[in-house]
Amino acid sequence: MSLHIRFLGGASTVTGSKYCVESDGKRLLVDCGLFQGYKPLRLRNWNPLHQSPADFQAVILTHAHLDHSGYLPLLVKNGFTGRVHASTGRRILFSGDLGRPDDSLMNPPSDPPNADTVLLESTYGDRIHPTDNLNEELGLVLTKVAARGGVAVVPVFAVGRAQAILHSIAELKAQGNIPHGLPIFLDSPMAIHTTALFDKHMGEHRLSDAQVKAMDHVATMVETPEQSKALVKRHGPMVILAASGSKTIRMHGKDLNVEAEVVQLSSASAHADANQLLAWLGKMPQPPSQVYVVHGEIQAADCLRQRIEREMHLRAVVPEHDSVWPA
Repeated sequence: MSLHIRFLGGASTVTGSKYCVESDGKRLLVDCGLFQGYKPLRLRNWNPLHQSPADFQAVILTHAHLDHSGYLPLLVKNGFTGRVHASTGRRILFSGDLGRPDDSLMNPPSDPPNADTVLLESTYGDRIHPTDNLNEELGLVLTKVAARGGVAVVPVFAVGRAQAILHSIAELKAQGNIPHGLPIFLDSPMAIHTTALFDKHMGEHRLSDAQVKAMDHVATMVETPEQSKALVKRHGPMVILAASGSKTIRMHGKDLNVEAEVVQLSSASAHADANQLLAWLGKMPQPPSQVYVVHGEIQAADCLRQRIEREMHLRAVVPEHDSVWPA
């Protein structure tokens, strides 16, 4: 039985994950992500896939972030009629976005099963997370904001990052490390709904019932456009958690600098770093015959590839976009 993988996305880039697995004329699409970021990448979303969407028997998602699932509506529009699943088989192992074993919210990643071929993400393939504590980093920033009566806008992903920041703020207030009366606003309907899921799925994360309640009540939930617009008229001090943010903004075709102080929280990432990726791969019961290093910028992916070959003595490849490799 011949088995091949065509890398339709997530190859030498950290976005647009799509992997066509073909065997004996049948095709599965593992992940169905949008390309995001630079315009040359975004333009790939409008290019037809190498394979007609109608030819895929099914789609398998590793998880639901846009860069892994956001292309699904277009796939259906262009002819896909199969089923969408949320788990993968064992011969080929897809890491998806691998979480940190020391994440403040989520349980550590499950140990990998046996597999002949592994597709391993490499978002932080060339980096090691700093030892800084999120509460310490965030506490220093918010204390300064409160003291000068300012406004802090914290860009957060609706799933995961928003809840981690809310949990940290709840702990900082409970410990007296930031003013208890500092107003906090969560300005993202999706993040609000995601936060409610933590209460419904106890045991699927690290938080206790008391910690979930504290996270849920530490912020005012902004659920309508009118409520969001009203924040503009409000004076500080306050903290706004919003779904996006950048050092520049684009208005009417022009890039404008953000004049506010920009602080990066180096401890806030939810992705496993290079050492954690290698540690996870090393927990496989038997070494795989092939590792494809995907979902990372070329420097990060190639750095991880070299470490896999040098330290683990495994065959590793960074595939190019739209290339085909045996599984």
